[in-house]
Amino acid sequence: MAVAWNHMEFEVPYPSLANEVKVGHNYLRLLLDDAQPKIYDAPKFFIELYHKFLLSPSGSMRLSCLQGLAIVYRTYHEQIGPFGGIAHVCAMV
Repeated sequence: MAVAWNHMEFEVPYPSLANEVKVGHNYLRLLLDDAQPKIYDAPKFFIELYHKFLLSPSGSMRLSCLQGLAIVYRTYHEQIGPFGGIAHVCAMV
């Protein structure tokens, strides 16, 4: 008898993470605590974090997103390349 497991639909809920802000596959608080974060697909994550910044109604969330953007860009600037949204970010700050 063959057994199949659809691992893509498998999920384990962690109640302790319910209040954590998640961007892509990463938790924002953990990113801010790590000076050299290990990010899979940094360009995609950077854009997702930028969108989180743009859509956040909370000033403290925007600040956290900006800190995260700075950390990710400092670490992965060569992979991310030029960032055309910097003028908009500066205008919003």
